[in-house]
Amino acid sequence: MELIKVIVVFVAILVLLNLKLPLFSGMLGGTVLLLIFFGIGIPEFGDIAFRSVTSWGTLEVVIALYVITLLQRMLEKRKFLTLAQESLNGLMKDRRLNAAFASIFIGMMPSAA
Repeated sequence: MELIKVIVVFVAILVLLNLKLPLFSGMLGGTVLLLIFFGIGIPEFGDIAFRSVTSWGTLEVVIALYVITLLQRMLEKRKFLTLAQESLNGLMKDRRLNAAFASIFIGMMPSAA
């Protein structure tokens, strides 16, 4: 039964987004539906939201993303990403392998280089 409720919420979010509403409106609508479907009160929702935002696990993920982004920006500013691509081209003459390895490295970064 819970799976059906989650699917209904997902569909509702998609409908709101297809109506060209902003993303926050779709997510807010989905959140309200989840609160209603699962019987979560406003005080309990506030407690859950506060604990989610301030938990050590959340902070670890945010810190890791900031550090990765900082390192990426440093590499971009010093043109090391371009140098790495050129070095990869020099190491392996196969363009397919270069494309595969470059995709792997870029995929580990939070935003495309």
